[in-house]
This record gives sequence, C-alpha cells and structure tokens, in this order.
Amino acid sequence: MNYKNVPPLLSAAILAACFSTPSLHAATSGNFTYTVAAGEITITGYNSAATGAVHIPAKIVGKPVTSIASSAFAYNMGITSVSMQPGMRSIGTAVFDHCYKITSVTMPTSVTAIGDYAFAWCIAMTGITIPSGVSVISPHLFDYCSLLQSIAIPQTVNTIGDFAFNKCSGLRTATLPAGLSTISGSMFFGCTALDNVTLPSSVATINSNAFYACTSLSHMTIPSGVTSIGGSAFYNCNSMTSVTIPSSVTEIGDSAFSNCSSLGAVVIPPNLTVLSSQIFNECASLTNVVIPAGVTIIGGDAFNGCTQLASVTIPSSVSLIDSEAFRYCTNLTSISIPSSVNSIGAYAFESSGLTHITLPPAITSIAVYAFSNCYDLAKVTISAGVTDIGAAAFQNCTALTTVTLPQHLATVGDDAFQGSALSAVTFPAGVSSLGYAAFQQCADLTSATFLGNAPAVAAAVFDNADPTFKVHYILGNTGFTSPTWQGYPSAGAVAKPEIDVQYPVGTSLVDGTTKKSFGTVTKGKNGFAKTFTITNNGTDNLKGFAVSVNGTNAGDFLVTPVNKTSITPGATATFKVTFKPTATGTRNATVHVTNNDANENPFDILVTGMGVAP
Repeated sequence: MNYKNVPPLLSAAILAACFSTPSLHAATSGNFTYTVAAGEITITGYNSAATGAVHIPAKIVGKPVTSIASSAFAYNMGITSVSMQPGMRSIGTAVFDHCYKITSVTMPTSVTAIGDYAFAWCIAMTGITIPSGVSVISPHLFDYCSLLQSIAIPQTVNTIGDFAFNKCSGLRTATLPAGLSTISGSMFFGCTALDNVTLPSSVATINSNAFYACTSLSHMTIPSGVTSIGGSAFYNCNSMTSVTIPSSVTEIGDSAFSNCSSLGAVVIPPNLTVLSSQIFNECASLTNVVIPAGVTIIGGDAFNGCTQLASVTIPSSVSLIDSEAFRYCTNLTSISIPSSVNSIGAYAFESSGLTHITLPPAITSIAVYAFSNCYDLAKVTISAGVTDIGAAAFQNCTALTTVTLPQHLATVGDDAFQGSALSAVTFPAGVSSLGYAAFQQCADLTSATFLGNAPAVAAAVFDNADPTFKVHYILGNTGFTSPTWQGYPSAGAVAKPEIDVQYPVGTSLVDGTTKKSFGTVTKGKNGFAKTFTITNNGTDNLKGFAVSVNGTNAGDFLVTPVNKTSITPGATATFKVTFKPTATGTRNATVHVTNNDANENPFDILVTGMGVAP
C-alpha cells in the first residue's frame, strides 16, 4: 500500500492497529482502579479516602473481575466491610493490609489464592470465612487481627505459612485441616487468648516459635507422628500445666518449653540424644525429671531456674552437663552424676540446693562458678584426676567445712573457695598456683598445709581467715619462709607421711582412678592373687592401715591386711587381693586402703574381673 495519499488521522489509526498490544495501564471505575489482561479485570487499588462497606463487583466495563492485586486496599482507614462476587480467583499480597475498620470479609467460593499479609492489621475484623478452594494460607495473612476470635480452615488447605496468625491476640480456637503436615514457624506467635487447638494426626513437624507466648494454652497433646519440635515452639506458654510428647520425637530445639512456668510434669521421649539449651529453662513448677538413656548432652540452661525441681535421673550415656544446666534449682538437694560425664560447664549448679556432690573420675577441670552460692553444700568429693579448679567454683559455699583436694591438682582459680566454711585445707605436692582471693573470707580457716614446694600465690589468697591461721609446709620442701610466708604467719616445717601404691612394683597407681583387671576366672574358684606394694614417700611414719572392699560385687574380691602396722619414710609393705567370682559376667568393686596420708585417705583402687561358667 502507498501511504503517501492516506489522510493523517486514518494513517495514525492504521499504525496503532498494526503495532499496539493490549493496554495494562490502570483505569478507574468509581473508587476502584484496575487493569485488563486477556479479557479479565484485576483490581489494583481503591480510593484511600473512601469509607464504609466495600462491594467488589463481578464485572467492570463488561469484563469479569477475577483477582485483586497486591496492596490494592492497603492502608485504607475507612473500609468497614468487604464483599466479593463469584468469579474471583486470587487476592494479592497485602491487599487489605492496615485497613483498620474492616469488620468482616465475604469471599466467593471461586477464590483459590490469597497473598501474603492480605488481611494484616485488620484490627477490627471479627470473622472471616476462607473459601474451600484455597489450598495455601499465606505467611502473615492475619498479622495483628486482634479481634479475630476463631478461624475455621477448610480441609482443602495443606500449607499454612509462617506467622499466619501472628499476634492475633483475641484468637481462642483454631480448627486445623486433617492433611496438614507442618505447624509452620511462628504460626500462632503471640496468640495470648488461644486455649483450644487440636493438632491433626498428619502433623510431623512443629517448627520454631509455633506457639510462642500462647499464654492461655493449658494443655498440648502432640500427635504420635511428630518427629521434630522446633526452638521456642512453646516458649512462655505459662499456663500450660501438661504436655504429651510422643516417643516418635527425636529432636527438640533450644528453648522449646522455656518459661512454661506452670508445667508440672513432662515425659522426655526415649529417642532424644540431646537435651537442647534452655529446653526447660524457668519451668518453675517442674518437680522431677527422668532423662532417658541415650541422651549424651544436657544443654546449657536446660533446667536453669526450675526452682521446684527436686529429683533428676541422669543416665550413664551423658558425657556433658553444659553451662548453667541446673543453675538456680534451689530445691535440688542431691544429684547422682554418672561416671560417663567428663565435662561440667560454667555455673552448671550455681545457686542450687545441693547438700553434697561427688564428681565422676573423668572430670579433670571444675569450671568457673560451677558450684558457687550453693549455700547448703556441705560435702564435696573431687575426683582424683582434677588438675584445675576454676575461678569462684565454690565461692560462698557457706556450709562447706572440709574438702579433700585431689592428688594431681595444679591450679586453684581466683575466689575459688572465697567465703566457704573451711577450717583447714591441705594442698597436694603438685599445686603450682593459687589465684587471687582463692580462700578469702574463709573466717573459720585455721591452717593451710602444703605437701610440695611453694606455689605461686596471688594477692589476698588467705585474707580474713581465722585470727589463729597459720601456714604449714613439709620438711625439705622449698620456697617457704618462717615466721611469715607471703605475709601470713608460718608455723615452720613439719614431717608428713605420703602413700604410694604400686602394682606391679615400679608402677604407681592413681588414687580413685586406676582400674586393675583380674582377668577371667571360673565361678566359685580362686583366681590369681595380686600383691600390691605400699611405699612411704613422706617424711613421717605412714600408719593406721585397714583394707576393705565395697561396690556392686564386693563379695567377689578377697583382701588380706597390710603386713605392717607402720611404714617408716622410704620403707614398704604389702597386701593381697584375690578374685573369686560368685556369678558369671563382669564383676566390679573398689578396694580401700585406710591410712594417715593427708590427702589420700583412703587410697582407692578400682578392681574388675570376669566370671565364667565351669
């Protein structure tokens, strides 16, 4: 075609027809703005100054309205209700966000998708019916809908997004669909009125913060198919008195039941291997706990602040009691720590109600503040392998009158026994340093005896002891002075015995740590008798001997008395132990050698053997 002779207006129309595409520019109809695509209307906005009820029409300019775009009605403060006509399929993200006056919303059954934040901050909305065609409840859909009291979610829904009902503080009941597999993160975060929710049997995972601060929730039954409970899932559900956790659960996250202050009883599922950090932190009504076999770690703050906790059973699978695990458990007077435990963290039992404690043999270091402010702690048995006592480990243990420091102790930290009731303390030969104020304010302390050479001593180590306090040291050891040492009165050198037990001759045993095997012996028969040698490595006579056996199978180990009543410095004596099993299987006991050694009385030897059938 030759366009030279075509009139200008007709030419423009031809070009537009040849090159234009369908317009997506917004148009206006009443208070609505909209776009047209493929013959369908999407509402993109609404007059922010308009008030009253909103009626979304089925058609605009003769074309069907099928969707509402993201934020279309956001921040309109005058809307009081919304009704939508059949034909709608989609509501976009944040459509009615911050529409403070919406009290109700009616949607047609044709709606199948609703975007994130669509009804967030509709703080006057009291009810809504979700169409049955919807399969996904989007994240933050009802954020801060504080007057929404109940919600019925159709059975077609299989996914509910994170924070879906965040801060719906008036929500009391929620009916969840039967096919739901996951309780999403923070789904009911801050729903403080929620007191009735039933989890469907299809649920397998409860994610983090799912019921965070649901302060009216009094009971929760977790379905038997759940395997994982996320961190802080029930944090601060302070009205919850009981929770049923099924045996299917293998993982519970940090702080899962923290601050559930009314929780009086809980059965920990048998397949857990870790009690996570703060799992029952501040559960002030929890009275007793049985930790199942298989748990290897008790996490930091696991039971911190459980002020009514009076009984804890720790299995032999546990190797770590982490920092502050039982801090402020003021009603916990005793606890048995199994021999499997090789580490106890800082503040682990600080301010607890313990009256006595025995540390297992695998412990080599006592962490800082581990038992500080345990005002009723009167007896401490420190394992022989401990080489370091941390800062303030027993600070303000005002009932602690005696303590036997282990043979291999090297350092005592700052304030370690500050304020305790110790009357005397004996330091083993290997002590190399005493920290600042380690025994300060021990008002009953009258003597400190050093069995080895003088250690490095920080300032104020024995300040404010009993007025009669004196330092004692062993004849021949170096670094000490008299009549004062490091500013404290010194009584001068004294002679002391020092026990050394060997088997075989030339191999020294470690008090309370060395285990000697007697091999395999036929049930009812005497096995080989082992002869143990005692040497006095001290400067005074070693005496007061008595050999005894106790433990699980004490009757299977026969002992003879020490063949001397007294051993002079450098001399030796002997005694024998014979294994005669009364049953088959592994047999264990502990042999005790009573004597007058300052810090190894009695000297303990672990013994074991295997009984077999004739």
